[in-house]
Amino acid sequence: MTNINFSAKFKYANILSLAVFFLSIIFIIFKGLNYGIDFKGGTLIELRSNNTEASSIRDVLKNMNLGDVNVKKFGQKGDYLIKVEQTGDNNKLIPEIKKSLSDNLTSEVNFRRVENVGPKVSAELLQSGIIAISLSLAAMLFYIWVRFEWQFSIGSIIALFHDVIITLGIFSLLSLEINLILKDYIISLMKPLENKSFFTKKDKLNATLISGVNGVGKTTTIGKIGKILKSNGNKVMFAASDTFRAAAIEQLENWANKIDVQVIKSSQGSDPASVAYKAIEDALKNNFDQVLIDTAGRLQNKKNLMEEYKKIANVTKKIDAEAPHDVVLVLDATSGQNIINQVEEFNKIIPITGIIMTKLDGTAKGGILLALAKKYKLPIIALGLGEKEDDLQIFEAEKFADAFTQTD
Repeated sequence: MTNINFSAKFKYANILSLAVFFLSIIFIIFKGLNYGIDFKGGTLIELRSNNTEASSIRDVLKNMNLGDVNVKKFGQKGDYLIKVEQTGDNNKLIPEIKKSLSDNLTSEVNFRRVENVGPKVSAELLQSGIIAISLSLAAMLFYIWVRFEWQFSIGSIIALFHDVIITLGIFSLLSLEINLILKDYIISLMKPLENKSFFTKKDKLNATLISGVNGVGKTTTIGKIGKILKSNGNKVMFAASDTFRAAAIEQLENWANKIDVQVIKSSQGSDPASVAYKAIEDALKNNFDQVLIDTAGRLQNKKNLMEEYKKIANVTKKIDAEAPHDVVLVLDATSGQNIINQVEEFNKIIPITGIIMTKLDGTAKGGILLALAKKYKLPIIALGLGEKEDDLQIFEAEKFADAFTQTD
């Protein structure tokens, strides 16, 4: 049987080399799952648009309901390389993409290259993969040399299993410890940002302005908020100030009927600020506790739309100097780092008093909330976990930390 003892000089080298091997394999899997093929195929666009931010381009394309959109700066100022992994007829979509960018970006757009391309692996992914594979092979060869001195037998297999079990056991213990540390950190960071009082009954009328970009689920969120407020003894009114989007008024009416609350509305295309004003005026006369003001989705880089949003807030002050009492920004958990830009821009127009994160019922775990909590320290009101009326969960740091750190 092979002598599996080795000198003190190499003590624990077998475990360390196996650890390096497993970490390298884990890195390869993680890199592959998260990045996979860098570009799965679709449309490649090269353009120049001075005074345009990458986030603005990303927002325009996202509203077209395409696939993954990747926008990168390159070359001179204003030069962008855009990868759109859309499905469907690429030749038909290219003119639509060009028109949408030209119509919605504030600066002139010069298209230098627009073409359909097939799948490819990025140089970065390929390079990191080669390094990880090389490291894993080197670690395994080092393990074999240290542990068995290139001699193999039944004893070698037993020793290998023994070392694997010990290594995985160490990983498991480290993982548990890291999870506990991470959980404690999340709770300490986010506990001060809980805002359960948002849903309690107030001594006087509380008008809340609900804002956000297109498609984050503002109207649905208003319906869910209304149900919780009503269950806490509040007399609730909705203000249909999204007079731009087709069917927005009807959608809010449906929610109002579902949870049995009053809604103030006007015709599509009417002044949204006047709807908000009328709602607060009516609420004050009839002793309502809460008014939730729905607003049209707007890209944060559109100055005219943001000015209209500001006007709604200013008009409400004419009837109540403290209105709006709350300004809630609804965010889509699947939007990633673009959420930071949304908070930044909306907060410049009207100071945000709280945020609600939606669409956490999918693959998104809400990690961006940690970045928001650390950078802005804005109160977190609730989390949207689905489409049903009971799927809005009042934010609790402990529950969020449990969900974020769970491994199953």
